[in-house]
Amino acid sequence: MKTILCVISVGLFLTAYSQTKKTVEITGIFHSVDPIFPLGISSEKFLDGGINRNISLAYGLTAKYFIAQNTSIRIKGIATNRNIKDYRLLAYPSTKQIDDDRLVQTNLKLAPGIQWSFVQKKMSFWAGMELPLGFYGKTTIVTNYFIQTPPAPATNVITTYSIPGGTSMGVGLFTGTNYFIAKNWAIGFEMGCAYERTIVGGVAKSRAENAAGVLQIERQQEEIIDQQKFGALQAGINLIFQFH
Repeated sequence: MKTILCVISVGLFLTAYSQTKKTVEITGIFHSVDPIFPLGISSEKFLDGGINRNISLAYGLTAKYFIAQNTSIRIKGIATNRNIKDYRLLAYPSTKQIDDDRLVQTNLKLAPGIQWSFVQKKMSFWAGMELPLGFYGKTTIVTNYFIQTPPAPATNVITTYSIPGGTSMGVGLFTGTNYFIAKNWAIGFEMGCAYERTIVGGVAKSRAENAAGVLQIERQQEEIIDQQKFGALQAGINLIFQFH
């Protein structure tokens, strides 16, 4: 009897599945940049004066395949190019000091998941869960330090500090909505949060040179961070194309 019921259930599922119009959605995303430095670097260093320029970008794609009318499996990919520059000029009566810092890092996050949707006329609302996998590239911080107190000669030291990348994995929830502006086109937004374990770092290297490129000092130290926590709430603006 149990075998018969199982066969019937599978048959009904396959029948319903075969009768569902297959829909694929491709979504372009302009995503918020994670405000937390995963390598334990305080953002205050890059916000405390002078001219601060943050041209970091996060963007990606989400592909969804509807296995039922309101249920889809999906995978999201987000690439983050972190680029922050902080320039400070400190002028004293007898001293001129310039501190020019720049941080660069490239990250990639992939998140397979499942989504449940609710459609109301031209509006669509959805929610679901995903398993984000993060791949963090090397972080490089270049500091150009200049100081001059006449009549002494100026001192110019360029320090390059590099920290190895790492990975993260976790589980997250998301929700979003979109509005169809045409038959197959929609715009909307999505937000979500994940609990993740992040392991990054290794042997961090610091190399200081003068303006002529002559080595001043070179150091190595181990810097490893292994943390588990909820990440910051993230959001993205979506442009969606749907085809059947």
